[in-house]
Amino acid sequence: MSEDKILAVDNPTQITHESLYEQQRSLLFGIAYRMTGSVMESEDILQEAFLKWHEVDLDSLESPAAFLKTIVSRLAIDHLRRDKSRQDYIGPWLPEPLADQEQELPCPAERTELYQSLSMAFMHLLEKLTPVERAVFVLREVFGFDHLEVSRIVEKSTSNCRQIERRARQALKLDRTRFEASNSQHQTLMSEFINAMASGDDAKLLSMLAEDAILYSDGGGKALAVIRPLYGASRILEFIKAVRRGLSPDSRIQIRQVNGEPAMLVVQGEEVSSCVHFAWNGDKLSNIYIMRNPDKLKGLLANG
Repeated sequence: MSEDKILAVDNPTQITHESLYEQQRSLLFGIAYRMTGSVMESEDILQEAFLKWHEVDLDSLESPAAFLKTIVSRLAIDHLRRDKSRQDYIGPWLPEPLADQEQELPCPAERTELYQSLSMAFMHLLEKLTPVERAVFVLREVFGFDHLEVSRIVEKSTSNCRQIERRARQALKLDRTRFEASNSQHQTLMSEFINAMASGDDAKLLSMLAEDAILYSDGGGKALAVIRPLYGASRILEFIKAVRRGLSPDSRIQIRQVNGEPAMLVVQGEEVSSCVHFAWNGDKLSNIYIMRNPDKLKGLLANG
């Protein structure tokens, strides 16, 4: 992705700190979120970047926009290196759901590409990478930065960055799958699955689950959740049946766009109690991601 596509005006004599930051903010948030998997942490990184940015002399920069992206990327890397909370986390750690607000690029094809990189399945896979691997992979794979720009950001040689990128691809390639169908097809399959859950059609549910399906549930020790992944269609079906029995009478289901894809929200009263993402391989459900940690659901508001 060329820099002039991201920012048409990159002339220090025509911009201010505030104007450039606002023009780049959506992109900067996109980088920080894909690096950290956390909306709250991304906002903190952007606030810190804004303060550092105001200390910079724009006239001394060849490319202010590139420098601003460098600040955010390095802060995200440093944050991941320091963060020990995931090591002590209770149960699986899943990325914080992101309500669809990003409008990073005007081109529909490019927006689709970015939304694919927001999917819960993709974001979850990124957790396999080290901070530098994640930075190199995200900047190259998602945002299309060239190797020279990436090397400057992570402060490594271009040849080293190529090696890091290959290593990251190898770490992800066995697991990374993309749902190639449209969002409407995704939503149709999800609706069928939800209807089967509601009606108690267990045979239908089982037929839609891949034999090697995996279910992840993130409660963070603050909400009831499965503390280890569930493997296999039969075990997942038993879990779904238990959840169905435990739903309160006032629970209702909403389908919303979250992380660039249809997601199922379980709403109780005015609060979202669960956000469920589905990853499909053809018409089979390969992965289920259930977010129940209330701290990570604060950004999702119930409709109606």
